[in-house]
Amino acid sequence: MNQSRALKTKKLMQFKIVLLDVEPAIWRRIQVPQNFTFQQFHMAIQDAMGWFDHHLHSFSIPDSKNLGQTIEIGLPNEQFCEDNIKDETSYLIKNCFKDMVTKIDYQYDFGDSWEHEIIYEGLHNAKSKGPICIGGKNPCPPEDIGGSCGFMEFLDVMRDPDNDEYEENDSWYKNGRNGCNGKSFKLGKFNKNRVKFRKSRRGCNY
Repeated sequence: MNQSRALKTKKLMQFKIVLLDVEPAIWRRIQVPQNFTFQQFHMAIQDAMGWFDHHLHSFSIPDSKNLGQTIEIGLPNEQFCEDNIKDETSYLIKNCFKDMVTKIDYQYDFGDSWEHEIIYEGLHNAKSKGPICIGGKNPCPPEDIGGSCGFMEFLDVMRDPDNDEYEENDSWYKNGRNGCNGKSFKLGKFNKNRVKFRKSRRGCNY
């Protein structure tokens, strides 16, 4: 029986994703297959965090061959002269972390500039094929809120129902595309079991 269980056990790469420059802390812990491309990884991050994937994004990893330099990974776009970016649809995450890289940067929405620190926590046994979310804390900021500064202002209002701007902010969050299916924003609320991962869409950025 132990041999049967061992055969069913899979090794998934585990990551902790931390949204920077916000308080209280917002983070997720996910496990994904080793053969994921960076595009599939991007999609998993979006779904775990709660982003809508409406904006541009990129990864930045340390260049093991050039000390102090970084490698950019994303979707090359001739319009923005991004020929130096590695194509995320074919670049595998296991090729990045095999050289003992433990931390990389991920940026979403170049306007609001949401910076994430992604920490590699090694290979872990899992019965699922993945990706799966195994932990996290606090809901994701609304899209197009104005970055970390705009989000902190939003939180100040939402903490005080007597604030003159509370109803306006609550209505905007619940009814706009930035909201959460008509529900009010509740700090501290996160349920890993409600995270749904979508299939990767090759070549799509939004």
